Amino acid sequence: MKEEIDLELMKLVRLTENVIKRSKVIDQEAGSGYGRIMGAVYRNSGITQSQLADVLEIRPQSLTRALSQLEGKGLIYRKRLEGDRRNIGVYISEEGIKHHDKITESRKRRANMVFECLSDEEKAALSDLLGKVVDTYNRREKEEKR
Repeated sequence: MKEEIDLELMKLVRLTENVIKRSKVIDQEAGSGYGRIMGAVYRNSGITQSQLADVLEIRPQSLTRALSQLEGKGLIYRKRLEGDRRNIGVYISEEGIKHHDKITESRKRRANMVFECLSDEEKAALSDLLGKVVDTYNRREKEEKR
């Protein structure tokens, strides 16, 4: 019985992921594909590239390519840090702030569309339960890497 429920939950999580992906297609006007990077830079102005790679849990080489593209679009800029000339800080530009705000509004619309069938109490419970699943999985994954 337990295995059947676990498999059903995995199926429902996968189907939920598909719903979220389809909602993204419906509401693509804001996206650049680099929303997580933009959000992290927005919240941590002047963060170093290595710190940003750690926060986002992505390879530094992948991040460097993405930052180059974002910089080319005028959404971020990089400059050497005053106190430590060896490190480069990543900053969001004025255009980047506007773009970030547009992405945020788009995500709010999508979240509302996907979760409008739930009450506030159900949303809070779902958030707690999914957070518990993610935290447990991440903890176990880190323990296995040791």
